[in-house]
Amino acid sequence: MNYRLCISAVLLALAQCCAWAADEYVPMAPDYGNPMMWHTTDGDTAGTGADVFYVVSTWETDWTTSDGQICHSADVWNVEHRRRMGVEIKRAAAYMSPGNRFYAPYYRHTIIDTWITGNEDTIHRRTRMPMKDVCDALSWDSVRADWLWWSCSSISMLTLTISWRRLTSWVTR
Repeated sequence: MNYRLCISAVLLALAQCCAWAADEYVPMAPDYGNPMMWHTTDGDTAGTGADVFYVVSTWETDWTTSDGQICHSADVWNVEHRRRMGVEIKRAAAYMSPGNRFYAPYYRHTIIDTWITGNEDTIHRRTRMPMKDVCDALSWDSVRADWLWWSCSSISMLTLTISWRRLTSWVTR
């Protein structure tokens, strides 16, 4: 009898989780072969500069699609979302690109409302997709850097200099 009650409770909880997730809108993944998904600036006229990989901060809040689905991620195919990300990216490129090659992908960053929840499970679940987007961008053929400057401002408000191998092993753990 207790087993039936436990199994019923678990199934009910799973059903509620699945129903909740089904109401969420997940934007289409970026295609990093499409130049529209990148902001790049080649300021390395001498050929001695660094490759700078910049990850934009969180700019969006929870938003709703025209058919009423809530979304907890930025939509890189939404012109207005890309425009807002571009404001920060262009400012960063202005001081990071002179003498360097600057790369900034548009990605489905986690909505700021996610961080406000303070719920570690929610944060972990909603940050997996953006981290995958960043890894996909890093592995794109046009970005070939041994050392990258990565702005992790939406997570730690720090700019870190880390190696490609260390970043990919950290993200895939």
